[in-house]
Amino acid sequence: MTLNLGCLLIYTGVYIEKGMALVIPGMTPDTLGEFYEYVPTLSEVRVGAGIFATGFLVFTVLCKIAIPILQERPDANLEDAHLETLRS
Repeated sequence: MTLNLGCLLIYTGVYIEKGMALVIPGMTPDTLGEFYEYVPTLSEVRVGAGIFATGFLVFTVLCKIAIPILQERPDANLEDAHLETLRS
């Protein structure tokens, strides 16, 4: 929960500092005041999806490492003791 809250606060802080230019950079008019339509190509969508997928993968791996540490599972020491018994 705290990690998710931290990520949300970082995103919010960057959004506040950058303003709307972070989200809609293509909506600024040219010198004549015209707006242009933009549709991303399939390769751009794939690259964006890959970046998000990599971010979610890193977040998942780090959560799998951090959650047991934060919960301080008492059975983790028992598992280590059990492995030591099996090795002997």
